[in-house]
Amino acid sequence: MRRRTEQDGVPPAPLRLASPHDPDARWAAKGKDPFWLGYKLHLTETCEDPDETGTPNLITNVLTTVSTTPDNSATAPIHQDLTERGLTPAEHYLNSGYPSMPALVAARREHGITMITPLLSDSSRQASTANGYSRDQFVIDYEARTATCPQGVTSAHWNPQVRDGIEKIHIAFPQRACWTCDA
Repeated sequence: MRRRTEQDGVPPAPLRLASPHDPDARWAAKGKDPFWLGYKLHLTETCEDPDETGTPNLITNVLTTVSTTPDNSATAPIHQDLTERGLTPAEHYLNSGYPSMPALVAARREHGITMITPLLSDSSRQASTANGYSRDQFVIDYEARTATCPQGVTSAHWNPQVRDGIEKIHIAFPQRACWTCDA
């Protein structure tokens, strides 16, 4: 162990000590304005319409993570906790920070949960410049492990990968089909 020097630069946020009183607390930001030092608290509650007895909605799960943890990393542990305690909902309403396509599929396949949530919009170059096809124009079939482009061509390869600790799927199309496409 050694003291950091100027040549080391500033450590990345997940490693940077932010408070001498709590060495696990980290600075985080959500959107443009809210900055905080500490943790994230993920609450799950029932969302039933109040009946004539006035039964209140109840908190069914609490998960605390370090503030630098992306919200979508909390989805699988929340579903696992709910399942282990016999509180698995048929539908789980979430904000757009929690879903990913693999999480939507895993929630349904592993726990029988339908996630009701907006997906993040496509910020790719193709979507922002209208040059080529954006991902929302493809039809993805996770069970068949195929994708179909807007021209009706089905993918030739489906390769699950882990890059930088993040699960991804690399989908490739036949080169001849893409060469002759106008997009």
